[in-house]
Amino acid sequence: MHDLAELLEQLRQQGFDRCFDSDQNVGSVRLVDVIQLDGGTDPGDDVTVYLLETDAGIRGYLLIPDSFHTDPSKARFVDALMASKRMARDH
Repeated sequence: MHDLAELLEQLRQQGFDRCFDSDQNVGSVRLVDVIQLDGGTDPGDDVTVYLLETDAGIRGYLLIPDSFHTDPSKARFVDALMASKRMARDH
């Protein structure tokens, strides 16, 4: 993978064609995978891509920059997703 555009095109071909917003109900979303993309020498270009799927089968992604510019609502959404994944795994 060379850049974010290439990754998003590959994900689109796999059915992850929607960008999720952090106001989505976490209870209806399952975390499928996490991809970290290193933007090179500038740490401001690093991004984490969360692959998501809803209970209705809608697949998409959430982009979180790996920097201090991360939207707090997106950080809370990801924290809630990770917590729900841990709870599901522990049961």
